[in-house]
Amino acid sequence: MTLPTIPDPAGYRQAAAVLRKRADALSHYANRISGQVNSTSFEGPAATRLRSDTTAQKQAVLRAANELYGLAGTLSRAAGIYEAQIAAGGH
Repeated sequence: MTLPTIPDPAGYRQAAAVLRKRADALSHYANRISGQVNSTSFEGPAATRLRSDTTAQKQAVLRAANELYGLAGTLSRAAGIYEAQIAAGGH
């Protein structure tokens, strides 16, 4: 994914959509893997560590996904601001 080098609202919106799609995928797989690990019948100290580590990794991945969502929102807002400026006759 490359960002437009000149103000390009459509390009910004397209980049935002890509970021949202990647964030959706990260969230989906983090939740899916965590669910699978937590539903195993594996027991004992190693199982507890595995579940704990999986939860920590899931949280880290979900934080990264939230950052991507935030960046996508920033790009979408920038596109709207630039479009408003164009509509008002300025650049």
